[in-house]
Amino acid sequence: MTLSQYIVAWSAYIFATLACLMVWWRMTRPFNPTLASWLRLIATVLLLTPGLTIPDFNWLSPALFSIVYEILSHGPEGIALNCMILGGTLTAVVVIKLLFFPNALRKNTRKRKPAPDRFSPRSRKEPRI
Repeated sequence: MTLSQYIVAWSAYIFATLACLMVWWRMTRPFNPTLASWLRLIATVLLLTPGLTIPDFNWLSPALFSIVYEILSHGPEGIALNCMILGGTLTAVVVIKLLFFPNALRKNTRKRKPAPDRFSPRSRKEPRI
């Protein structure tokens, strides 16, 4: 694989991942905002963390897919490096979220206003003469 093919492959993967994350954002929208933000964070870390394909190799691949490939080809003993990378990244992001966003575990106490009904008598505007 040449460098240009490698860059094109990563560009296509990042574009497809961002499209999937936009769909995931839309799917988690009706959830509780606290739960939705945690689910979005975990999905982003799982999909965008790079991992090593071979420990002495310079090319990177998505860590989640490297773990799956190692399990299928070499068994569970080959996944230690990528699991450490993915677990460390997930732990670091969770700690950063808890430190810099202290409201991350609180329930949302804001009350939403109901949408105004366009056809109710109160919202009707009479024309002026």
